[in-house]
Amino acid sequence: METRSSSMTGKAGRVTEGINALPSTNQEVADCSRTLTAQQLHQVVIGPSSIDFGEVCVASVCVRTLDLVNNLQVYVWVQLELDCCPELQRSSPLSHVLPPLSRATLPLVLESTKLGKFHKSISYTVNNCHRGHVLVQSQVVPVVLQLSQSQVVLSPSPSYLAPSGYRGTVTLVNPRNHPADFTWRPIITEKGIAFSIRPATGTVEAYRELDCEVMWHPSFYSPVEGQFDLCVHQGNTAHLRCVTKLGSSTVKLSEKHLVFRSVPLNFPSVRTATLYNTGHNHAYFQVLDVYPLPGMVVSPPEGVVPVGGQAEVQVHLNPGAVMKFDTRVEIVLRNMKSLELRVGGSVEPPLVDINVKSFLFHGVHSGSSRGVPFSLRNRSSALARVQFDLSEHTDFTIHFPPHSAGTSQEPDVFAMDLQGQQTAECCLVFSPKQVAAYDFNLPVTVNSVGLPSSSSSSSSPAPPSSVPKSSSSRAQHIVTPRPLPVAMETLSRRVQATALRAPLEMSPSSLPFDLEPLSSLTTSSQTQTVELRNVSEKRVSWRIDCSAAVTPGGGSGTCTSSSEGMFTICPTTGTLEPQQCVSVTVSLSPERVTPVTAGQIQVSLPLFLSEEGEEEREREKGEEGGVPHPYRVLSLSAIPHPPRITFLPPRVLLTPVPLDTPSTTTFSLLPTGYPSGSCLRAEVEEMVLEDGSRLKPLSVSLPHNGTVPPQPQTHTEPQTHTKPQTHITCTVTFCSPQPLDLTSHITFLDHLNNRFQVEVCATADNSLLTVWPYLSLHRSEQQIVLKSGRLSGFSGESGCSQMTREAVLQPCYSPSPLSRYTSSSSTFAFLSSTSNHSISDSVGDRRSRSVSAGPGPRGKEDWPQKERERGGEGGVGLTDQQQWQQQGIPVFPGQDSEEGLYYHSILQAVQKWFSQFGWPRGPNPISLPHSLRRVVCKVQTVDSSSSEWRNSYLMSHGKDTRTVYDMLRHLSGQTLPGVSTSQSLSCNLTERVQQLLHQNTVLLAFLRRQGACLSHIRPEYLLDSQEFSHWSSLQAQSQCDQTGMVYSSMAFESLSKRAWMDVLLQTYKVLVLPRVTEGPLSLGLQSCDSGSMEQQVPRINPKPLASNVYSTWERRLLTWLNLHYHTMRTTVWSPLTCRGDVPSARWVVNFDLDLADGLVLAAVLAAYCPFLISSHLQRMYTSSSRLEQNLHNGIILSQAFTLLCLDIDIQPTELSDPNPVLMLMLCVYLYERLPQYLPRRTITLSGSLHHIFTKQVCLKSPSSRPMWYHASIVGKEAHHFSLPQGASITIPPKGRGVEVTVQYSCSFLRPMEAVLLLTSRSASSASPSGAILAFSLKTQVTHITPSGILKCKSPCYQLKELQLKVKNPFSKDAKFRVVLVESKANLLQVEKSQESQENLIQQVFSRTNHSSDNNTSLSTDRLNGGSDCVEWEDSDLHSDPADECGVKEFFSPVRSMCLASGQTDTIELHYLPFHLGKRHCSVLLVSQQVGELVYLVKGTADLPLPSPLTTKPSPNVVHVNTITSGGADPRPVVNLRCGVGSTLDEVVCVPLVNGLWERALATVGQQRMSPVEKQRRSLTDTLDSSTVRAGVAATALTASQALLVHGPGQSQVVEYTVEVSLPEHFLLPHTITLPVARDTRVTQDNLTDSEVVMVPLRFHANVAGRFRCQLVLQSWRDIRVHLLEAVVTAEGGHAQLEFTTPAHLSVTQDIPLINESSQDWRLQGVVSGCGFYGPPVVYIRAGEKVCYPLTFRPITQSIVTGRLSLLNDTDGTEHSFTLRGVGERSLPLDHVVLHCPVRQVTHSTLLVPNYSQHPLTCKVVSDLSIVSGPPTLDIKPGHTVPYTVSVSPWKRGKHTEYIHPIAEYPPHFRTLLKHGSHTRKPWIAYIFLRPHALS
Repeated sequence: METRSSSMTGKAGRVTEGINALPSTNQEVADCSRTLTAQQLHQVVIGPSSIDFGEVCVASVCVRTLDLVNNLQVYVWVQLELDCCPELQRSSPLSHVLPPLSRATLPLVLESTKLGKFHKSISYTVNNCHRGHVLVQSQVVPVVLQLSQSQVVLSPSPSYLAPSGYRGTVTLVNPRNHPADFTWRPIITEKGIAFSIRPATGTVEAYRELDCEVMWHPSFYSPVEGQFDLCVHQGNTAHLRCVTKLGSSTVKLSEKHLVFRSVPLNFPSVRTATLYNTGHNHAYFQVLDVYPLPGMVVSPPEGVVPVGGQAEVQVHLNPGAVMKFDTRVEIVLRNMKSLELRVGGSVEPPLVDINVKSFLFHGVHSGSSRGVPFSLRNRSSALARVQFDLSEHTDFTIHFPPHSAGTSQEPDVFAMDLQGQQTAECCLVFSPKQVAAYDFNLPVTVNSVGLPSSSSSSSSPAPPSSVPKSSSSRAQHIVTPRPLPVAMETLSRRVQATALRAPLEMSPSSLPFDLEPLSSLTTSSQTQTVELRNVSEKRVSWRIDCSAAVTPGGGSGTCTSSSEGMFTICPTTGTLEPQQCVSVTVSLSPERVTPVTAGQIQVSLPLFLSEEGEEEREREKGEEGGVPHPYRVLSLSAIPHPPRITFLPPRVLLTPVPLDTPSTTTFSLLPTGYPSGSCLRAEVEEMVLEDGSRLKPLSVSLPHNGTVPPQPQTHTEPQTHTKPQTHITCTVTFCSPQPLDLTSHITFLDHLNNRFQVEVCATADNSLLTVWPYLSLHRSEQQIVLKSGRLSGFSGESGCSQMTREAVLQPCYSPSPLSRYTSSSSTFAFLSSTSNHSISDSVGDRRSRSVSAGPGPRGKEDWPQKERERGGEGGVGLTDQQQWQQQGIPVFPGQDSEEGLYYHSILQAVQKWFSQFGWPRGPNPISLPHSLRRVVCKVQTVDSSSSEWRNSYLMSHGKDTRTVYDMLRHLSGQTLPGVSTSQSLSCNLTERVQQLLHQNTVLLAFLRRQGACLSHIRPEYLLDSQEFSHWSSLQAQSQCDQTGMVYSSMAFESLSKRAWMDVLLQTYKVLVLPRVTEGPLSLGLQSCDSGSMEQQVPRINPKPLASNVYSTWERRLLTWLNLHYHTMRTTVWSPLTCRGDVPSARWVVNFDLDLADGLVLAAVLAAYCPFLISSHLQRMYTSSSRLEQNLHNGIILSQAFTLLCLDIDIQPTELSDPNPVLMLMLCVYLYERLPQYLPRRTITLSGSLHHIFTKQVCLKSPSSRPMWYHASIVGKEAHHFSLPQGASITIPPKGRGVEVTVQYSCSFLRPMEAVLLLTSRSASSASPSGAILAFSLKTQVTHITPSGILKCKSPCYQLKELQLKVKNPFSKDAKFRVVLVESKANLLQVEKSQESQENLIQQVFSRTNHSSDNNTSLSTDRLNGGSDCVEWEDSDLHSDPADECGVKEFFSPVRSMCLASGQTDTIELHYLPFHLGKRHCSVLLVSQQVGELVYLVKGTADLPLPSPLTTKPSPNVVHVNTITSGGADPRPVVNLRCGVGSTLDEVVCVPLVNGLWERALATVGQQRMSPVEKQRRSLTDTLDSSTVRAGVAATALTASQALLVHGPGQSQVVEYTVEVSLPEHFLLPHTITLPVARDTRVTQDNLTDSEVVMVPLRFHANVAGRFRCQLVLQSWRDIRVHLLEAVVTAEGGHAQLEFTTPAHLSVTQDIPLINESSQDWRLQGVVSGCGFYGPPVVYIRAGEKVCYPLTFRPITQSIVTGRLSLLNDTDGTEHSFTLRGVGERSLPLDHVVLHCPVRQVTHSTLLVPNYSQHPLTCKVVSDLSIVSGPPTLDIKPGHTVPYTVSVSPWKRGKHTEYIHPIAEYPPHFRTLLKHGSHTRKPWIAYIFLRPHALS
């Protein structure tokens, strides 16, 4: 019971269903209770016997299958026992009843919670009685994540806007089988961290990758390095280092000198300098000193200057002293040179005059008022603020001129701003309330100067200590500011006033009259009384002047002619005694009130007094030049109440809706002056549509048929004199089947036919750019669906109409909002003429396809919805923004709501697109709404002499400033009528407002003519804040604004942001979206029939009104996306090349949810840029289930955009969480740009291998200005190409060309492909931008020069081992695969045809594309019908298909080798030739990383070695073995012996089997065997079996030879031709025929007669000598060589040699030996005699001379004799020499001279060596008394021992002595010792040293 071969298991069919766990039927029970025999049990296969799960993660689930095979004809019951193994408890089912001849699999599920090695043996039983075991093992490891790189370097990207920062990518790799949860944790240092990584947390699936985006948030202080720890939950921790490389740029100031001119004292002034960035990277700046002067602040302290944009630096000055200043402000730029801004000006002292010297008020009665006019004049050119503080004199007030800049900031404090040289007429009014006297100086200050505390208030605050100060050593101030004391002429004037007691009291002082509605004017007159009482002690005369109305302040009021007869006063004059009173009657005649009278009627009647006649009147007239002052003023007012209707809101604004979609809202009617029961009706305007039809898109619904409800019966409020009102809620509905932008009025009529109108703005459109607010409100309630149909008028080639679909918006009745990533598109089964997922035809007409009423959104279409509910609250508790929204003004919701976040994303999308592509001369970063509403002109008219020059426009723009009109001209190619792009604006604020309103009106009208839906945008909405505030004040003064709106900066910013965003969206809709023109949609589908694909993929109906939500251009984009997605999804994510599944089919019907996973956009990129498939797109998740997987896909798309140099700033988060408007803009951009990436032409680079290919591309530009391009090479093989001239290319103007050089360093044989991209880069704002140029690059190797050539030579059928020396010339270490390509001809020769080299390249290319596992099984059964199976290993060996060579003669056991850069190594090659002649083998070292090397091996095959040949027994045949020319193996020769002139007739026996050929076939078979097969055959001793040899021989057959062997007329014999080398001596037949042996043996010993063929042989020789003959037998199958030899012997000679040499010295004698024969000799040297030496064997080639070296070395002084015998193995002869050697006395070994003084002991050291292999002990003997030393000396084997000799002479002279160490072994040595002393007579001594013992 174990795993069998596939042949055995293949008998059983696989069964996946219907297998029982227990025996159930009688047959099953009977079969499963059997006890199987051993043979039957062998047919039950359960395996494998060992299951290795490998590395599995802890707590992970891993599955392996256990095969169960039943090859029996009965049922088998297999049970698995897992009770002892809890880790495998999840495996199920554990019991199987296998049917006969069936096969099943049992899944083993491993789940372990313990780390370490898992090793268990599980048991199973067959039929419950036969037990077996399966070994299960695994290594349980923790989860781990690996980083693709430990350091991420972020570089700037020119296409990213400044807020996008610097971005990079790091990849998390999960190499194990369990998902890994991770968290990024930043390492925060003292400098902080400016990096972020997203996703911060997530999960990486098993065996998958996940990209994370690293982002650097730049600023001036942002650190450029950061570190993160990747913490894997229950796993490892990895460290990531982030580094940012900052790029330099070019920044300049708009003006280097800011002049403040005359600055007012203690008054803030602002000047603005602009920084322009003309470089290619964003610049980050910091103001080094933000407080350069006291009172001067520079803001912002730091910021960014975007590419192509600008940044403002404002200098605020609030001086506290008079001075002149000229200072420097240093602006430091990061990674660039700093800038210097010069700021200068002067602070002017205030000079203000009052034209009166004093103010006198004599005798002013309490309760009355009197004023003294005066003039304020500013004599300086600076602004002056005059302030009067009358808080201590509350009876006095200051009246300023109307519409002046006078303000009253605090009670009784009056202030007025005077421009330079301005004069204002004012009035000091005295209104006493009691009797008093005043005498004081008028408290007045100018610019806070003049008060006692002015010195303290004028001091400027000290700069904060945290602000960095400038450390520059040079002077910061050009003119040092020196504050001067303020010497101002005093403005204080003396005021004297006397308040008298009032003589007359009037009560009341005002009489109001309420007029009834016009329908009840028949009522009687209204009468009221005023009581006058004399409270003085004198008689008082009074008079009411009814001829004029006088205001209390002395000014004249407004009086109409109709007012004179309205009131009747009686009496008008009289005299009162003390304490007397009188009643004055005032009557109002209602009949005199005409309808012309509008509003409230007010009349002021002055009351004059006189005491004691006319004295008082005359005095009053005398004081004022004859103009009397009234004592009191009687105010009369009449408030008419005509019938009127007030609307709330005054303007109705409806949400833009899709076509045929109703939009409903409510507003309130407040009827006033109508009696109860009055009836109102409404009328709507009829619109004429584009097709001429008429339509009333508005419908109005009034409750109770328009009946006015009764007014509440309550009293009138005394303060406001108004009555509470009852409102009527009116419902208005808008719906249009065609695009319509409506600004209309709803007219309400009463029973008197009075008409009241309310403005209504509504829009119906089928464009996403218009109806996006509606979609945002109902994205969880409605979805876009498709309706099937046939497109009439569109037919394919077959003539049938094309299937279309219509994208419509329908209600989605889901109880909860859809998931964030739930796709609303339909999944369909692709693709036939009809769709299985079509919408039901019950969705009939347009109205049924649109949103219907009911529980859905219909009836709730207010904008936004929540505000409708607050409509009746009267605005109580609402913010200014909400009040504006209730008044029908479009506002931008706050970001604290979901709706606000959605609006903000739309705003960001608009800003990005228009910043990058909306402007001429390159990008221009904008920020809505500030950038557009402020930049409205380039030149401004500022008149310094004008009094209003300081109210001129805030910004000062240079010539590079681009306005919104430049943008429109760039996008449309048209200039707005009446608006010039270089116009100027007035310095007068009112005139400037009127001019801007006119320009905005022209702007909106131009866009509306193009089709923009901007009915809700008014010209004033596009003003700047200052102009809008002024416009609001003008509206209030002219009483045109009836809404009572209160201006606030927050509400205006919301309005302005919304207005400009809508304007830009509609600009994009009418000017950019139409670029999606008609044309072929499948330009990028080059690999398939694009026309057929367009017919197969259903199109979305292109009719203009086919969709209620998408325009024609948007639907064309959807069709474009669908076509490429359905075509490319199976190509990009094919299961053969991609790990994930093929993405499911979908209909792309929206621009957000369907694009969230990035697969649709990836398919579009793959269609136009197929080189991105393998490098980027195949790494995407095809079925994303997590948000981080969508982000991973978005990161890959972002990387692809960057690689393609697409200048669009879109972040991965914007792709994974898409905004429909942004994605629509992205699709339009790709629709325009991607066709430019299709190569225009193909450039072929050709040359020789390992050489550099070069090609030039000529570029010309028709432009009159130079153009700048950036060159890049993209593609999977792009790194092999280079641009030696750099990536920056400048094309000269006017057709002058420039050449771009493309270089390819050829290291590979296979063709390389890449794409050369040339993208336009603007070097400046004036340089034009060109289109993208793409060229396809291909390489071709036309010549191959081998890196080395090796020549070899070998006989046929003899294996020769070669060592090929190879070297890695590349700069990198690499692993090379060894590929052999064999051919007869040299494929690398230049003379050969190009087809041969292409064939070689094709073979190498196909070989290198194979998988790493190249072991295949080939059975010889398929070749020769044998039954023995042989597993062959596929060696990397190929041959020329045109070369019918048979067996491959070259082989290498080396499959691969690793070589370091520059390393040299050898490759073992085997050359086993089978045919005579030359053979070529191309040895290729293939590396996918570095390249390929080609070496050439030339093999030459000689005749095979002689084969054994036998003869019939004969006395003339002698068997002698000879040697080869190399002195190697013996060669079989048939040796004949005969005399001179004799003739021999012999019979030779030729074997049927060629043993050499058979052994060679076996060798080839063994080379191709797999290691397992080779080991198996080695154990069974079948390595050279006949099946192996037959299989190889079969592969060697050509087509014609195969017919001879296996054809119908197969031959049983093989005919050989016979050739002999000595035909004059040897005679044989010309041909012989050998039968084909069926049972062949490799060994040729003891052949029988049936195994040989008898061939007659005749030999004849007339001369003595040796005759060698070569017999060659050659057939179509093999070649045989046999040797025949006949020898005539001759007598040999004798010689004597004598040698003489000293003992232990060698002498050598070279004995010359000459081989004059034609055969090589092998001589054996036998030397005898002590001391004689010579080599045992000497080889002598034919015709050569060789010396035999004989050496004599005696060891003693003696005479030795010996003998030398040279035996010739070739011919059996022997040469002998007698030897005599004479050994003479040995020579001294050393010579030592000693100089010894007399009578002193001298020591000398002698080195005594032992050259023997045995230790020696020597005894020292001396016969001279003056020499002494140790008596013995021990010497180890191979050592040298010093011996010390002591010499003590007793007289002078020279003495010589010899020291003889005598020993039997090793040889003697002798040292000659000479020494001298200072004595005069010489002496000689001999010392003998004898060995004492031998160890």
